[in-house]
Amino acid sequence: MSREEKTYPQNILCGPFKYRLFKPYVPKEKAMALLGECLETGWIGEGPRVKEFESLVGGFVGNDRITAVNSGTSALEMALNFTKTEGRDTCITTPMTCMATTIAILNAGLKPYFIDIDPTTGLLSAEALLGVPADIVGRTAAVMTVHWGGSTANMSALGAASKQLDLPLIEDAAHALGSETPSTDCGTGGDIAVVGGLNTLSDFTCFSFQAIKHVTTGDGGAVTFRHEKDWLRSKPYKWFGIPRDERVEHILGHSSYDITEAGRKWQMNDIAASIGIASFGELDENLSGRRAVADVYDSIIPEIKEAGEGIDFPVRVRTSAGSSYWLYTILVKDPYSFSEGMRALGIEVSNVHVRNDSYSVTDPYTGGRLELAGLDYFSDHAMCIPIGPWITTEDAEFIANAAMKHGR
Repeated sequence: MSREEKTYPQNILCGPFKYRLFKPYVPKEKAMALLGECLETGWIGEGPRVKEFESLVGGFVGNDRITAVNSGTSALEMALNFTKTEGRDTCITTPMTCMATTIAILNAGLKPYFIDIDPTTGLLSAEALLGVPADIVGRTAAVMTVHWGGSTANMSALGAASKQLDLPLIEDAAHALGSETPSTDCGTGGDIAVVGGLNTLSDFTCFSFQAIKHVTTGDGGAVTFRHEKDWLRSKPYKWFGIPRDERVEHILGHSSYDITEAGRKWQMNDIAASIGIASFGELDENLSGRRAVADVYDSIIPEIKEAGEGIDFPVRVRTSAGSSYWLYTILVKDPYSFSEGMRALGIEVSNVHVRNDSYSVTDPYTGGRLELAGLDYFSDHAMCIPIGPWITTEDAEFIANAAMKHGR
């Protein structure tokens, strides 16, 4: 019997777990008050609360060119649609990501072209990007990188590689709200840059506000734009293409406007934004709590130096300075025995995402599971342990020591 066929007790598979991997982070009283006010106004569609939420997130990342939408996947698809040009039907990306990344590519009418990752970080490799065959580059609409777990890719290298190939660059920052990176890796201005800011080397940065992200709207997303023209295009595009800021009310009761581009039905609503405003108020505490737990883990779990045979497991992946730590990823010898041992202790662990070339929906573009050395290594060994403000210092020490025991 294979490990996939083995039957496990319900408590091992689904808990309840004492040490949770994820939790929605919303202050209940504040959220209920904001929701009550929203309902009392009678305005629950896109309105003033969405604008307030956009202002909060835009101010935080340092970019007022921001458009809130109904999901992180919609944010990705919007960015991809804005990069499409005639004769370019491909998006170069990482297969080590949430399936939402690939689904957005497919729904945008593009073909995913998966390239290798750095096995010590789980992040897209600039070297692999520069190694993409010229005929693929010639029909590529965009490059999409993913900031795994909040750890930022080497944007200096990826930005330079994308510029060399003359390709737009999209950041899938679903894990990375609040992540920071040295400005030399992100663009110009200041010593530290926040992912999604104007001083970026990418053209679009896409955030997720799904239920268990750093900030949640229940579900939602946003795009920040480097170029003003793309931001202005996004405003009508998110709602059928209607230029709502320019419409004129008509005596017959309808609004007068012209639609010049067929858009989508992707706007955020004020109910979601109200939850997001409440959740955003806890962001600093959320980030500082995660980084404090990471410091404890770092003091116990050694960092990987290089991938390969003979490594002493477990090790933590290399993480960029200023990570938002949506995930804390370690590499273990045997993920199955590790998961069994940790879950038996009430510690929820997970590989979180499955390599996207393992799904049948990508077979027409991959021919099946790819042979990519960095991806193979990372996918075969990566597991995530709980991180968040709900984990105390004592909890973190217990979890890290358990990981050291069961990860060997």
